[in-house]
Amino acid sequence: MLEEKARQVIAEALFQRAAELYGHEHAVAIRSYLEQMAGHLWLLASQAPPREVEPGFFM
Repeated sequence: MLEEKARQVIAEALFQRAAELYGHEHAVAIRSYLEQMAGHLWLLASQAPPREVEPGFFM
């Protein structure tokens, strides 16, 4: 539950920033990508890979 809340907070922050930069309509259009990115950022923050390992997804 805490994990989901953290992802939601990250996703909302990304959404707000996207809306500021690109406008509300565009932010709504890319919301699913922002939510996916929030999950990736949370995963990296909670389980950082060793420096020599590249994550399996790209930003």
